[in-house]
This record gives sequence, structure tokens and C-alpha cells, in this order.
Amino acid sequence: MVFFSFVSRTLVVCLLIATPLILFQPPPAASAAGTVRYAVPAGPPTNGLNSGTCTSWAAACTLSYALTQATSGDEIWVRMGVYKPTDYIPSGFSGSHRTLSFALKNGVALYGGFKGTESTRSLRNPSVFITVLSGDIDNNDTVDSNGVTTSINGSNSYHVVTGDNVINTATLDGFVITGGQANNVFPNNSGGGMRLTNSSPTLTSLTFAGNDAGGGGGMSNSNSSPSL
Repeated sequence: MVFFSFVSRTLVVCLLIATPLILFQPPPAASAAGTVRYAVPAGPPTNGLNSGTCTSWAAACTLSYALTQATSGDEIWVRMGVYKPTDYIPSGFSGSHRTLSFALKNGVALYGGFKGTESTRSLRNPSVFITVLSGDIDNNDTVDSNGVTTSINGSNSYHVVTGDNVINTATLDGFVITGGQANNVFPNNSGGGMRLTNSSPTLTSLTFAGNDAGGGGGMSNSNSSPSL
């Protein structure tokens, strides 16, 4: 069941997830010609090195690293499996790992649901090749067979996915978003699964499950209006 509530103190519109929420819409129009980048679970680099191009399944990277390489017009094809914001830590990063997230980018489209052999996007199947974005950065949640959190243990990412000042060319399509834990002070007290600020990304075929927050466990929108 989905509940909408308006919290005047924080001017946040919260989406409270009591049961898994699934968002569907027809695929958005293709982005401008760019590079297709490829991501696989535990792909290189995972040690802070800034190397690799992620430009084929054979040379696929972690999703976190692929996002750092992607520019407007690019697509990122993501193979089935579990991905965490800490799969790649930027060199010199010294903050709390809980603040890391998968940050949407203008002009960049992320597509889940690949087996890892496809040559065209139309061959993917998100309902079969489950692709999970997880905030379980300390690797101790209770999870199901696909890696989706059923019970949060320990300290997870405040927000699994974030969008700050992005428009509808920022696309997220074909993922399960799970294990977010926004249990700190503002702005880390809402939007465990996804927190949007001044943004209107295109969100398609997403499932929010097993997220937690003081408000808006699945998603919170601050001055935002995503296309669902």
C-alpha cells in the first residue's frame, strides 16, 4: 500500500512504503547517441583505482565506477545481481560510507535487467534478471535469494539512490531498490530508498522494498516531481 503525507516542517513530500512498490511505464525515448557502458557485480575497479572504460561486457565495471565515467548521452547496462554504493570508493574519500549513494546524472540512463550477454537493450528482462541496488553496505542484512533486504541489521546507506537538480533525461529503469536506512538528522532522515531534491528524473519499472526512514521509507521528494 502506498501512502502520501505532507510534512510542513521539512517541506518534503514522502512516499511511505508498507509493501513493495512497483513503478511501471513504457520505456522512455532513447537518449542522444553516446557510449554504452556496462556494469557487473564486483567488477573492477573495487580498490579505488581510477582506471577502466566499462565499454563492453568483457570489460565491465562496478556500477558506482561506471557512473563516474558516464557523460550526457551515455547508457549504463547493468547485469543481474546486487550492487552497493560502496562497491567503488573514490580516491581520497574520507566521509561516512553511509552518505554514498547511486547518484543520478543528467543525460545518463541506467538500465537493469540484463543477463550479461545482450547486444541490444530490447533483449533485457528486468522481471527475470533481477538487478538490485542495495544499501546493505555492512553486508549483514537479512535478505532473500535475490539479495533484497527483508530485515535491516546494523548501519546501511542513508539513501540508496539520490537525485539532486536532475531533469527527465536522468533515467533509472528496471531495478529493485532496497536496504536504505535514513535514520539520521535532516537531510538523512527521509528517503531511504531514494531521495530527490529539486529533481524530475524518469523512473520506470522500479520496485522499492525493505527500506526504512523517519519519513518516506521508499522515496522522498523535496521540491521534486519525478516521471513515474
